[in-house]
Amino acid sequence: MLTNSASNVPAEVRNFTMPNHEPLSEICAPLWKSSLISYFTYARIFDDGFCIDLTTSDDKTTPISASKEWILYFYQNRMHEKIAGRMKLGINYLRKLEKEISQSETLSTQLFDIGNKLDLVRRGNGYFDQFCFGCSSKNFDQVSHFYIYHQDELLKFASYFQSAAEKIILDAYSHKIELPNYITPTYKLERKYHKELQAERHKLSLTAKEFVYLLLYANGCNRQQMAEMMNVTIKSVDYHISEIKSKNNISTRKDANVIVREHGWQDLVGFFFNYIPKAKHKVKHKFN
Repeated sequence: MLTNSASNVPAEVRNFTMPNHEPLSEICAPLWKSSLISYFTYARIFDDGFCIDLTTSDDKTTPISASKEWILYFYQNRMHEKIAGRMKLGINYLRKLEKEISQSETLSTQLFDIGNKLDLVRRGNGYFDQFCFGCSSKNFDQVSHFYIYHQDELLKFASYFQSAAEKIILDAYSHKIELPNYITPTYKLERKYHKELQAERHKLSLTAKEFVYLLLYANGCNRQQMAEMMNVTIKSVDYHISEIKSKNNISTRKDANVIVREHGWQDLVGFFFNYIPKAKHKVKHKFN
């Protein structure tokens, strides 16, 4: 563990310790291999104003030393005081959030060559889970393309990481960081996801679309809700559901739910249900 006791670090984070990067980077190896993403952070931010922070990088394009220095810089300069602004449920580009968050993104790029970050955020019982991906500036275009066309892979990785890093996450509970003046953000369930997709010009590939439709269909989302979320007609929803059934040789929503659970994807719907206007689903989701 790397312990930071520098005098210029705020008192509330002076005992902040960073976990060994090697096992974290090994867990992230499939991510490094499948994309040009070279930086990853998992954070759990508790409603009581504490958090845990697990950060690593591929140590090639983005040296581990750079990711360590960025995290220490982040806390030394009290940038953690703005972290509530990043707790927007779902899929978020840091460059598109509030001015303070955009400034943080700019600094990490200019000083440590870690940027183009994207967050996946979901709500747990008394906390938020945040999965942050980033890369070197030379790979911005390629990674942006990956974000657009392979969001399904990011969601699958989030599920895989939480399982593979379970022990590391539990160990990190003994090294919580205090976040001064933290106020738990509250959001309405209704959010114009389809407008956000249009604004970001997201055009998911067919495979990624089918993956999202499978998650939503398996967890009880109705046709109208899926149409509004994906900015398509109900006829288009019917087409995609038909394709999913045909390719997977299934006929009912229960069959789809079995597929999702067999692959360990049941928790991923937590990234989507917060978008559903006036959703009345009965499925309960527990995040470990």
